[in-house]
Amino acid sequence: MRSVLIAMLVILAPGLASARPAEVARTLPQAQQVGAAHYSVLGFSMFDATLWAGGGRFSWEQPFAIEIRYRREFSARTLADRAIYEMGREYASLRARLVQCFADVDAGDRIVGISTGENTATFFHNGVHRCDLEAAGVRRPFFSIWLDRRGGERAFSRQLLGQGSSAATP
Repeated sequence: MRSVLIAMLVILAPGLASARPAEVARTLPQAQQVGAAHYSVLGFSMFDATLWAGGGRFSWEQPFAIEIRYRREFSARTLADRAIYEMGREYASLRARLVQCFADVDAGDRIVGISTGENTATFFHNGVHRCDLEAAGVRRPFFSIWLDRRGGERAFSRQLLGQGSSAATP
């Protein structure tokens, strides 16, 4: 009996790991998982990310969602500061709004960002709506934080986009 339970868990575990969050299912009913990646720095696990898009195919021109499941705690201010750093100084005016959109996170918490248009993003913390962000052209610079990593972190983006099989460890 015990071996049957273990076998069932092994078979079901991949499906559980890629369960579409309810907020993604409500906002993007056709969304399927595109890819998933683990991010760590100097051996310290930071977060796991999953990309969701219609039909499981990512395009900058179509709505999509990124789910970040944190493995450590971060303040909303730290997350906003890092986002502005990654996006570039020209987006510094969004900092206060991003602090409101994000939440302080603990290990195991999730933030989901959903982009339904070039100028919009909606954020959820553990399934609860946090905010709707509108800013000219915000989609690409914000979501490129995960989808367009450069240098040694390129493998992370490739895996998230469903183009690679190894986790990124910058």
